[in-house]
Amino acid sequence: MAQRARLALSGAGFARAETVEAAGFPARFGLDIGHLMVPIGAEGHWFAPELRASAPLRAPLHWTLAPSLPQQLTLGGMHFTLTAAKAAGAVSLASRPVLPLQAAAAQLEAPALSYDATGATVLNARAVSASLDAGKAQTYRMTLRITGLTLPQGVAAALAPRSGLPDTIEDILLSADLAFDPAPSLAGAPADLREITLTPSRIIWGDSGLTASGTVTLDANGQPQGRILLSTKDWRNWLDFLIGSGIVAPDLEQVMTSFATYLAAQSSDGSLQLPLSFNEGMMSLGPVPLGPAPRLR
Repeated sequence: MAQRARLALSGAGFARAETVEAAGFPARFGLDIGHLMVPIGAEGHWFAPELRASAPLRAPLHWTLAPSLPQQLTLGGMHFTLTAAKAAGAVSLASRPVLPLQAAAAQLEAPALSYDATGATVLNARAVSASLDAGKAQTYRMTLRITGLTLPQGVAAALAPRSGLPDTIEDILLSADLAFDPAPSLAGAPADLREITLTPSRIIWGDSGLTASGTVTLDANGQPQGRILLSTKDWRNWLDFLIGSGIVAPDLEQVMTSFATYLAAQSSDGSLQLPLSFNEGMMSLGPVPLGPAPRLR
């Protein structure tokens, strides 16, 4: 007979589930987890009504994950519903005493996010995939890819009215090396993120492209220090977006335009390279201060 139990890991800041039911033995190791809730930041959470986890007998530390759909997200006090054509994941642990994380992956096909208060779809995409793979010295390579991300109709035009950017962002690729101390594990001490090194990451939005690379370190409070180098030939469209979204104040447009025009003229292909800098709790884009930097832990 299958055994039922409560999973209560929220004391460690990880997750809570109402039921855990053993399944699949002797063909495989399996768990059917009911009403799983995982915290996101201080006030958010992800909720799945069911999650089926299984591992073959020959590889008991390599688990595949199949969450049920739809799922719920709470972010900043707002409630959303996530649907998709398919959702899948995997987690692998290394066979060492504290069971350190070896790899993790997640995929969503045709995901859509709707706002519960209105029922309106706020985001949808062709596909979303994410992976985390262990490297050397407690460092992990993270890759996040989103293709065909579609914003609500008219949002792009409202944020960047002069750019002609479409409502669909064709491709977002975030690639980074993440250094932890200690490494993430199932049975060890909580992992602290210490350093983020962006390897060439990019956004392709209509005819506009932007790449980013660089390194920031995090102090004990998650405050970043360092810089990310942004590079684009389409800087006028991105400046229009930064002003429309409120990241850059409108009264700085003339200064930013003059500065960007000068820098772009110095390059052989007309591209602009501009540092996004983090220093003593503040951030700036080139010479323009943007305000307090976000805490990343």
